[in-house]
Amino acid sequence: MTHDEGKWHDTLQQLRIQLRRAMDGETSSHQRNLGLEYKINFGVNILRLKAIAETLPNDQELADLMWSKDVREMKLLSLFLRQPSTLTTTEALKLTSEVPTLEVAEQLVFRLLRFVPFAPSLLSTLFEQRYAPNTPPAVVPYLLLNHLTNDERLTPELFDRLSPMIIEDFSECSKYLPTIIYNALQRIVYNRPDLNVRTICEEVCSKGNMVVVGLATDIITIIEEKGV
Repeated sequence: MTHDEGKWHDTLQQLRIQLRRAMDGETSSHQRNLGLEYKINFGVNILRLKAIAETLPNDQELADLMWSKDVREMKLLSLFLRQPSTLTTTEALKLTSEVPTLEVAEQLVFRLLRFVPFAPSLLSTLFEQRYAPNTPPAVVPYLLLNHLTNDERLTPELFDRLSPMIIEDFSECSKYLPTIIYNALQRIVYNRPDLNVRTICEEVCSKGNMVVVGLATDIITIIEEKGV
């Protein structure tokens, strides 16, 4: 449709041509097999998308318009065009609530959220949103936690406030969360001995199912081996 694209219609038309030329049906099929469902998916790889993004203007209106498209490559390019230094909490929360797949969630955190100057407070706010466990937005707080492991602003006090929510989420045998939470906690054990991961895992062992209890027990074993 042209009526909602305004002055960016020609830019987006040229972009669509580029995406069709770079289309990779094998990649698109592989992503569908992994459960990455998009209405339209050209299968263009991330490196190619990054190169395409460098030819586009860093314009907020264009980024917002691309984000509104139910097209994998448009969603990802929208993230490439945005600047962490200008992203607000409101915008970060909106983007998080609208991520359609784990892939987009990962790129949102990797490209933007981990670099915003208010990342620790954003982390707390994201946890407080309590996204539905079986949805892509639910992984965003934990992906950000993983990236903030070595950030001194992730204080023991902040981590303790997040702990009850981590226990609740880890105990759920949801589609995405157990493995992603496991990865985040494991990284914390190796890099931040001042953060109390053991209590979280012990709580999970007392209430979780066999899958998450196994993951939590594995982390406790690592803690004991490290003597933390």
